Amino acid sequence: MLKSSSKSIDENTKRRPFKCKICEAPARYAHFGVISCESCKMFFRRNAHIERSTFECNFGSQCEINIYNRHICTKCRLDKCFRSGMSMELFRLGYSKSINRSKNKNSQLTSTDLVKTIKKDKTQMIMSIRMKILRKTGNLPTLNLLQSDISKLTNNQWTLLSNVIHSFDEDRMKSICQRLVKEDKYSQSIKPLDEILTKEFFRLLFETTDICLRLNGDICALPHNDRSIVLRTGVDCLLCLGGAFIMYQSQLNTCQSFIDMNAKKYGTYGISLTLYSTKFLDPDVVLVKMGLLLLVFSKNTYIFSSTTSLDHVNANIILQIQNRYAEITWKYLLYKYGYHQAIQRFMNLILCLLAVVQTMSYLQSVQPHINDVETIAENSELELILDDIDQFN
Repeated sequence: MLKSSSKSIDENTKRRPFKCKICEAPARYAHFGVISCESCKMFFRRNAHIERSTFECNFGSQCEINIYNRHICTKCRLDKCFRSGMSMELFRLGYSKSINRSKNKNSQLTSTDLVKTIKKDKTQMIMSIRMKILRKTGNLPTLNLLQSDISKLTNNQWTLLSNVIHSFDEDRMKSICQRLVKEDKYSQSIKPLDEILTKEFFRLLFETTDICLRLNGDICALPHNDRSIVLRTGVDCLLCLGGAFIMYQSQLNTCQSFIDMNAKKYGTYGISLTLYSTKFLDPDVVLVKMGLLLLVFSKNTYIFSSTTSLDHVNANIILQIQNRYAEITWKYLLYKYGYHQAIQRFMNLILCLLAVVQTMSYLQSVQPHINDVETIAENSELELILDDIDQFN
């Protein structure tokens, strides 16, 4: 075991021949003007634009930052980033892997021909996506994915992206998921799965859903009537997609005892639809969490009940919010994966969201699910109203 571990460390060191100037972790490239690891790069991107006096150090600004304690003190880590020479003005995008591959395959083409080819392929694939959306939903997005500066996210967009990532905290579920997986190994042959564990799983899922919605600034800023409807559809979305995401991450989708117990409550078909949607989940957690918010602000999810009418919602505001999230999602994909992979992953995200909408549609006839949605939505709405009163006072 020690030999294999040492071997993997050596291989990682060979792939990343430098040391991060901030935490001394293995690093490969210079980010913001300084050789740094991916963790410190993302840390600086999230915090560099924030007023430095916002952060405080409990140890007199004397913290020694390394790979083991870099998450403990934000102030000292950010100070070390600036002392090492990091600057937002030195932001540089890396070369796209997909473009490099295209260059190798088309080495005889001129650079002008190569750019034309890539643009042509990109346009055709995006048009294909738009036509699929039209056939499935009946309306096309208004976002222009081909504008020239679309590959760069602004500081505000990076901040929003970071807030989205941290608002849905799946780590709250980690411990209970591990216990459920462990219990599943024994439940088939020795004893049935403890129902208390399943109830605890859903209690934490409900709390995670509630917190995610109340931390979203766009929902908080909506007028009361609009917010009330969005909260109910948002709870539905987060329970269905968020639950599937947590099951997929913790491998609960392979635990038969957990699946059987929930089939008794939500129906075999409802659980089958949930498991089907996990097949489209992207391994990139950031993309999945952006998908959560895209679904929350999608008009296609206003199917909570026959009494919910879109006439009570300011469609322009909802559309603007959804477009902002869609634009950030697309820019993030371009930044990280390049055009071709970005298109493929975006298409897969659409398939995932459509699968979840199908699950939501079925669960409108399952009373336990409806009760869950009502309870969480009412609690979230009450908490936000109390927050509004506190701010007014």
